Amino acid sequence: EQMDTAAFYGCDNLESIEIPRSLKFYEDFLEAGSMTAIRAEGISLNDIPEKYRIQAAHGFAYYEERNEALRLEYMDYIRKEIGILCKRAMKSMPLLRFLMAEELVGYDALEEMLSKAIADKDFELTASLLDYQGKVMSPEKLRQRAQKEEEKLDELWEF
Repeated sequence: EQMDTAAFYGCDNLESIEIPRSLKFYEDFLEAGSMTAIRAEGISLNDIPEKYRIQAAHGFAYYEERNEALRLEYMDYIRKEIGILCKRAMKSMPLLRFLMAEELVGYDALEEMLSKAIADKDFELTASLLDYQGKVMSPEKLRQRAQKEEEKLDELWEF
């Protein structure tokens, strides 16, 4: 199967699509302004044009990859692009749930996400993030982090 260049051009309300394994990618076939997620189950990231890989990583949150090699490939990419994906997760509960289930949201990102969720008065998002914080960031871990930050400040003052 193949899809023509710019097959989705002008589909400005299209948020996600599911790509069959047999589809051959063309560099510009996904030109859709609002595309946030591509479900590319069974398709290697290497077979997806570079400019669509972040959408494929986002789409990975919507299914469970059965092929372990592909799962590892996607997880490596997700770890590499975690900053971008955390920002996307602010508008995508499935992606946020996936990142939290895999414990990929770090303390700094969590703090930033919580601040934004509170400022936006997004109560569902705030509650989810606080729940995650309580599960992953134990009071002891939070104390250890604060102590490390204090030590860094002390080192700066020594100079």
